[in-house]
Amino acid sequence: MMKFLLFLAILLVSAHYSQQDSETEQSGELSDSVEEKPVQLPARDLEDEEDVPTRSVLEDEATEEDNTAVQLPARDAEEDDELTNRSVQGYEEGTPVQLPARKLGELTKRSKEGKNCLNCGKNATCVKGKCRCKKGFRRWRGRCLRRGRCSKKCGRNARCLLGKCRCRRGYRWNKGKKQCVKQRCSKKCAKNARCLFGKCRCRRGYRWNKGKKQCVKQRCSKKCAKNARCLLGKCRCRRGYRWNKGKKQCVKQRCSKKCAKNARCLLGKCRCRRGYRWNKGKKQCVKQRCSKKCAKNARCLFGKCRCRRGYRWNKGKKQCVKQRCSKKCAKNARCLLGKCRCRRGYRWNKGKKQCVKQRCSKKCAKNARCLLGKCRCRRGYRWNKGKKQCVKQRCSKKCAKNARCLLGKCRCRRGYRWNKGKKQCVKQRCSKKCAKNARCLLGKCRCRRGYRWNKGKKQCVRRGIRWFKIGKATTCEGQSLTLRCGRGRVIRVVYAIYGRRNRRVCAKNKPIKTTKCRAKNSKKIAVKTCDGKRTCQLKANNGVFGDPCIGTFKYLTVIYGCRKPCVKNAYFNGRVCKCKTGYKGQGYRRCTKQKVGRNLEEEEKRDVSDDDMDINENGLETV
Repeated sequence: MMKFLLFLAILLVSAHYSQQDSETEQSGELSDSVEEKPVQLPARDLEDEEDVPTRSVLEDEATEEDNTAVQLPARDAEEDDELTNRSVQGYEEGTPVQLPARKLGELTKRSKEGKNCLNCGKNATCVKGKCRCKKGFRRWRGRCLRRGRCSKKCGRNARCLLGKCRCRRGYRWNKGKKQCVKQRCSKKCAKNARCLFGKCRCRRGYRWNKGKKQCVKQRCSKKCAKNARCLLGKCRCRRGYRWNKGKKQCVKQRCSKKCAKNARCLLGKCRCRRGYRWNKGKKQCVKQRCSKKCAKNARCLFGKCRCRRGYRWNKGKKQCVKQRCSKKCAKNARCLLGKCRCRRGYRWNKGKKQCVKQRCSKKCAKNARCLLGKCRCRRGYRWNKGKKQCVKQRCSKKCAKNARCLLGKCRCRRGYRWNKGKKQCVKQRCSKKCAKNARCLLGKCRCRRGYRWNKGKKQCVRRGIRWFKIGKATTCEGQSLTLRCGRGRVIRVVYAIYGRRNRRVCAKNKPIKTTKCRAKNSKKIAVKTCDGKRTCQLKANNGVFGDPCIGTFKYLTVIYGCRKPCVKNAYFNGRVCKCKTGYKGQGYRRCTKQKVGRNLEEEEKRDVSDDDMDINENGLETV
C-alpha cells in the first residue's frame, strides 16, 4: 500500500512540473527546493505515526527511483500569508493550530530569525527559542516520533532505536553472520596507533606525521620550566604546583593560613589526615570513632567497624569469623583469605591440578641462580648485556679512607659515619662522656661485658649472682685445699685452675719455666669432688690433675660459692634450682606433682651455663 501511494505521488508531481516549467524557473522558491532532500510525503496529520515510513524504507525507495529528489508543488505567497495569519491568531487565542506537513528544521530556522517559536507541531515544545521533542519522542526526518519498541530482542552488540535494532558504536551489520561485528581496519595500523571504529588513530600523546607516515610523540616547542613537565605537547605544572604569571614558573601550592591540628596542607587546601574528620563546632580535625564497641576480631577503622585481615562478617552470628577454604588445599598450597594459594616458589599446574615448583626454562649463567622461575644475579652482582653474564658490582671510583665498596657503592665501615664537610668517614663518637663501666660503641654508650644498666642509679652495675656469696681459696703443689660453707648452704664451684699463670703465687725459691700452664680438667675434677657438698678437700698434686708443665712448680686456685640446696624432685641447672619435669613450684622450697591432664612435656628454658663465664683469678668477670 505504501509503495502504491508513493508511486501515485511521484506521478502527480511529475505531471505538475511538466505543465509549469516556465513558472518554476522564475520562482526562487523552486530553486531552493531542488536541493537533495529526503523523500517527502503528501500533507497529512502527525497523528498517523504508525503510517510514517522509516528511514530504511525511504532509502530503499529512493534507490529504486535512481536517487531522484521529489518535491511537492510550490505554494503561492498568498497562501503562506494566510497560513501565517491563521497560526498567529491561533497562538493568541490559545487554541491549537495544525500547520501543513512541514519539516521541524524549517520551523526552527524561522524561530531563530524571529527569536520565537511559531508552532513546533505535535509532540514538540519550544525551549529557548528552539523546537525540541518531548520526553519519550525522538527527532526523525523533521518530525517528533515516539520511541517505538522492537518486535524481537536485539542481538549482541545491538540496541533498539526508533523501533529497529541498530548496531552499537564501533560495530557494523554482517549479513552472512546476521549479527553486529566489530569494525576492523583494512590494514595493520602503524606504530603507536590503534584501530578505532574502523580507522587507525594515534594513541594518546601522539600525533600523525605526514612526512614519516607514522604517529610521533607530541613534544613541547621549548623546554619546560622548573617543576613542570611536557604533557600532550604542552608544558603543565606537576601535581601540587600552580603557574605564577609574575615569576613565569610553577610555584608550590601553599595554604593561605596555618592548618589546624591533625591536618596538613594538600594542593593549596587544609585537609584532615587519614583517620580524622573535620568538626565544625570545635573547628579542628577529630579522630573518627565508632558509635559502638566493635565485635570480636574487628577493629574501628575510619569511623566504621571492619573485620581484621583473614576474617569476614557473618550475618547470622553477627561477628567476624575466620575465612576458611571450602575444601582441603593441595600439596605445597595453603589457605589464605578463604582461597587456596600456592606457596612462594610454586605455581599452579592445570594438568596435574597441584602446585609445582617454579623452574627456569634453561640453565642459569655463572654467579646467577633460579628464583621464582627466573634467573637472577646473586647479591653483589649485576647483569651485563654485552657479556651476557653476571659481573661483580664495582665502584666507579676508589673509596675514601675507612670505607669499602659494597654493592657498587662506597659505604663507611662499622663504627664510622660519613662527614659531608671533610668528605670522608669519621669515627662515631658519643655526644657526652660515658658512665663508669661503660664504653662508646657505634656512637652510643653501652655497658661493658658482665654489667647491665640500672635506671635508678643511672649507671652500669655488675651482674652479680645474688643467690650465693663468692669465695676464693689457693694452695701450693703437694698440699691440700679445704672448701667449707655455712649451715644450710652447699658448695658451688665457679672456677678452678691447677698450673701457673703468674710469678707471685707460691714462687719463693721454686723453679718456674713458664707462666702459661693450666690443666684442662681442673674445673671438671673440682666440680665432681665438691659441687653440692657442705665441705670437701682437694689435693694439689700431679696424681689428681696430671702434670701440664714439667719442671715448673704449680699451685691450685678455686673460686666457689655457697648456695641453698635444692629440695626433693628439683635439680640445679647452673644458676637456680628448678623442679623436674612433671612437678611445679620453687626448687628451693617445694616441688609438687602436677595434676593429670596438663602438659608434662613442656620444654625447659635453657639458661646460660657458668662454663661460658670468663672469670679470672681475682673472682671478677673479664671484659
